[in-house]
Amino acid sequence: MLDAVGAGNWRLGLRASRRGARIVRIVGDIPYWVHRFGLWPGTIVAYLLLAWFFVRCRLAGRKPAFVLRPPDGGALRDITALVEAGRLRPVVDRVYPLAEIAEAHRYQDSGRAKGKIGIAVRE
Repeated sequence: MLDAVGAGNWRLGLRASRRGARIVRIVGDIPYWVHRFGLWPGTIVAYLLLAWFFVRCRLAGRKPAFVLRPPDGGALRDITALVEAGRLRPVVDRVYPLAEIAEAHRYQDSGRAKGKIGIAVRE
C-alpha cells in the first residue's frame, strides 16, 4: 500500500492490507512540524511520528517503509511511471457506478474494503 496523502491514512492501510504487505509512506510533513514547534523540537516530533508508524506496522505484521520527500508533482509522476511499467500495482477492491456512490461510501465506512474503491463516472 502506498500512502501519498498522509494525515493518518496509513492506519487505514493496516486494516486494508494483509499480513506481510508492505506499507510505503511518502513523508513530506517534516517542514510542517519544524515550523510549528521549532527546529529541534519539530524534528524530534516528526521522527517520533515516523517511529510510531514503523512500530504500528511491525506489530500488525506489515513491512513499513517510508520515503522522505518534500511534496511535489515529480514524486507523483515517478509513481505514475512505476504503475504504468507494471512495477507497482494498485489494489482495487470494487468499482461502483456513480449512481451507487452512497453504497460505495457505506462499503468504505464498513472497514471491509481490501483495496481502493473506485467510482465509474462514465458507464
